[in-house]
Amino acid sequence: MPSRARAAISGEEARRLDANAEELGLGVERLMANAGKALAADIRRRVGKRDAILLLCGHGNNGGDGLAAAVEMLRTGHDARVVLARPATAMMGPGRAWLERIPKERLAVWKGKPEPAWSNVGLVVDCLLGSGLNGKPRAPYAAIIGWVNRRRGKTTILSCDVPSGLGSALAVRPDATLTLHAPKLGMDAKNSGRITVAPIGIPPRAVDIGIGDLRMGYPIPDAASHKGDNGRVVVAAGSTPYLGAPLYCALGAYRTGADLVHVLTPSSVAFHLRSLSPEPIVHEAGGEELAAFATIVARPLLDRGAALLVGPGLGPGRTARAAAQALLRLAIATKAPVVVDADGLLALDDAAMRRLAGRLVVTPHAGEFTRRFGKAATPANVHAVAAEHGITILCKGVRAGPGHADAVSDGTTLRLGRRGHPTMTVGGTGDVLAGSVAALLAKGATPFSAACAAAYLVGVAGEEAALHASFGASPIDVAESIPQVLLRL
Repeated sequence: MPSRARAAISGEEARRLDANAEELGLGVERLMANAGKALAADIRRRVGKRDAILLLCGHGNNGGDGLAAAVEMLRTGHDARVVLARPATAMMGPGRAWLERIPKERLAVWKGKPEPAWSNVGLVVDCLLGSGLNGKPRAPYAAIIGWVNRRRGKTTILSCDVPSGLGSALAVRPDATLTLHAPKLGMDAKNSGRITVAPIGIPPRAVDIGIGDLRMGYPIPDAASHKGDNGRVVVAAGSTPYLGAPLYCALGAYRTGADLVHVLTPSSVAFHLRSLSPEPIVHEAGGEELAAFATIVARPLLDRGAALLVGPGLGPGRTARAAAQALLRLAIATKAPVVVDADGLLALDDAAMRRLAGRLVVTPHAGEFTRRFGKAATPANVHAVAAEHGITILCKGVRAGPGHADAVSDGTTLRLGRRGHPTMTVGGTGDVLAGSVAALLAKGATPFSAACAAAYLVGVAGEEAALHASFGASPIDVAESIPQVLLRL
């Protein structure tokens, strides 16, 4: 039954939920079938069996919803006719299957002007453009929307999901809108008429972090890009006991798709790091601990748009803490995006968080969150602390319901990530995650999108690593599995 209780969501959130629902086993085809049934039921409440109904369908999923509804209306003996905005060959995705079920005599294509018979229908259903529209509708949609609006007061107009063109200077002005799953941001009685919400079966778990977050948070490289265009990362990590931390961070960033990863690390670590892997560009800064002159190397890199990752394996020493604080001051001055993890949290005071607000992601595990912020690591507390400081927090291993999850919040939105495998308790997987977040920031993702996408990417990479290494998977196994997950894009 229709509902009116859900909070409004953006078009981007609707697409994220669709993708997550598909990953959970409810494909676009099923969602479209459910949407068609919901729309047909709403139409039947508005018309008699002999009333003529005209469904105007675009070539995307919104048009597919209209075609599914038309099939349902014809099945129940109603006088439904479909007008395609573009030729049938332009129909995309699962809408094609519904189009094949419409009898040819019930089908027409817009040819620049309306046919006279279209003015004699009792209901016009707008399924032209969905919530993914950017900018003003173009031809042929602009002309069709103009014709629909000239029918106001003469014919009842019903929009599916959103009025086509919503938010632009040219939009359908319906008498009513049947919106799917939840109202969309910007809808109100003035621009959408009477709004009714129809559930279409999106699983409750689709709100958690899923493949949709990776799709939204991963900037796809341009085919004409060059070295450095797809992300430069500066990693400040490592000390004599923690030789692996900078390597795991660097591999996490590289496997996520960063072009260049510069590692600032003490001389005691640099030799071992170079022998372990040729990929990181290693800069020596300090003896046993990272020293503050690391800023000399970092400055030109951050000036060129690199993201900074500070903290893994630095240790609690004064020299390392002073170096981390100096690097954070440099990030404030250069406006670089920043990830702070592990020992870096010791150097991050409230003033620095305030000045880095809007471009900082902190990635503590539950114990580190409690030590730094003085609160139990719960989703509610992660959300509250993120809001208090204006930062994004990705807190690993938070108690959430019957199990544990990663809690990601920017103070406005809270999401839980439940992907991963018990093998990821091995030391170093948090460094891989921090490197992945930094790479996404360097590619241009927002802090919240980067945190959500990385939580999914590395969590599923852990599952992939466990397929061949079981409970013996190492951080390197997890990092090397990241590209397998990126193939899902």
